[in-house]
Amino acid sequence: MKPKTMTSMGAMHPFLFFAIVYIVALLMAVFICSSLFYSCQAKGTKNLSEYVGQKHKG
Repeated sequence: MKPKTMTSMGAMHPFLFFAIVYIVALLMAVFICSSLFYSCQAKGTKNLSEYVGQKHKG
């Protein structure tokens, strides 16, 4: 019976998988944080407290 050997790509598969997942998560976090930052810095918008106060006034 011949012993099973792994190719170098097969041995790197778990490392590459987690590296790609990490990179995708990092890019998504940067996109979400920058979207929140720019939405808070937008001109001509009300603050959250003003919006909530206006919503409850009726």
